[in-house]
Amino acid sequence: MAKVLFIQRQYFEYPGLMLISAVLKQHGHETDVLITSSPKRAVRRAAKYMPDVVGYPCTTGEHLQMLKIASSVKQAHPWVINLFGGHHAAFMADQLLENDAVDMVCVGEGEYPTLDLANAMDGYGVIDRILNLQVKIPSYGTIVRNDLRQLNDLDELPFADRELYKDYALIYGNTEKIFSIGRGCPMSCSFCYVKRHKEQCRGLGKYIRLRSVENVIAEIKQSGAGVVNIRDETFMLNREYALRLLAALKGLGIKLKISARFDELDEEIIIALRDAGCVEVNCGLESGVERLWHMILNKQLSDETVIRNAALLKIHGIKLFCSTIMGFPGEQLGDAMKTVEMLIELGADYPAVGFFHPYPGTALTDTAIRDGLLEADYADRVGMDYNTPYIKLKSKNRYVRLKRLALFTVLFPQFFCLLGIMIRLPLGPAYKMLDVLTRYVYFVRKSEKNLFFLIQYPLNKLHLDLKGDR
Repeated sequence: MAKVLFIQRQYFEYPGLMLISAVLKQHGHETDVLITSSPKRAVRRAAKYMPDVVGYPCTTGEHLQMLKIASSVKQAHPWVINLFGGHHAAFMADQLLENDAVDMVCVGEGEYPTLDLANAMDGYGVIDRILNLQVKIPSYGTIVRNDLRQLNDLDELPFADRELYKDYALIYGNTEKIFSIGRGCPMSCSFCYVKRHKEQCRGLGKYIRLRSVENVIAEIKQSGAGVVNIRDETFMLNREYALRLLAALKGLGIKLKISARFDELDEEIIIALRDAGCVEVNCGLESGVERLWHMILNKQLSDETVIRNAALLKIHGIKLFCSTIMGFPGEQLGDAMKTVEMLIELGADYPAVGFFHPYPGTALTDTAIRDGLLEADYADRVGMDYNTPYIKLKSKNRYVRLKRLALFTVLFPQFFCLLGIMIRLPLGPAYKMLDVLTRYVYFVRKSEKNLFFLIQYPLNKLHLDLKGDR
């Protein structure tokens, strides 16, 4: 029996970790999770749990802190295998393996590679011959780059192991549960890793996969969730599947939150969402300028579609969460102003505004490097702060002020007429405080008296480890 400890930074359920944990437990292994950004806490937890493997899921920017944690764990417990996974690992495996603290990187789906590794730790298999894993062999100074395995049939996976978070009462006791019901996306948005991921998975089986409706409903019933949060935004592209799933959800008496593209919606779908108990739809707007959707972002949206469907959501009592990007290559300050104006016009209940974050393997990141807006080794410096522009921007100070004022302006649209003047004023610290306060107002509004959501924002900002060092 092998013991696997996962370390994550954000204070919410990670669907990927819960699935890996479920597969490991199904085959007799032990798992645990620590939520922290502290290397010292990670070292103490490893000393008490004595894991064989420590897994680090990470995105670009987050990986830097994870490397610090992994380095401390390796120094204190050199026998531990440090395994990195996630989107950053999938495209930056070689760079991660250059770090002395990293032993292995998972570059594909993680459930069965992690199981094979745990089995190998028990003597049932060869550690450096596991599909999807890239393995460093220090004694030979080499890296074994294993082939990718066939993609999983999602219905064959066990249900997510929500017991993984049993020691985190605010997560485990929260009635809102996160569900993953599909994998793969047919789109090729320039800011997203999906296009490169599709190329990576070519020949490995069906890329776009959905769990059967029956399988999804069975897990929801088993979970006891009062609020079902489906994070997969592309399941709506399969209209027949989406309508069948929504019809099945209708009789469960739950609240529903989903992610979707604006162009997946129409009145029939929105009515079906309403009847299924949907209270919130999360749509990526990215920009409020149609020209940029087509020419830069590779999203084939239209103003008409976005405005119409946002209005239909309002008519049917469904709240709109809208995420946007500022400061991406090809955008001008005036375009960013129009994005704020579009958020106001749509009546976004929960707007999110962040600066362009360069992810490896995306067309927009490649464009930024080609145009001299971003250094090729950006990943060594980029962090998790979406309030800071990482590429070179004209009128950078005004951009930063606009970002800090954006949510306030959406909340109080009467100030939009003054926005052009306000971003010229050197009141950065005041605007920063206003941005923090406005964001918390939105979190309180979104919480709907849910204690977990009320404190999730400060938990993630302060990186509190409520589990302690037991």
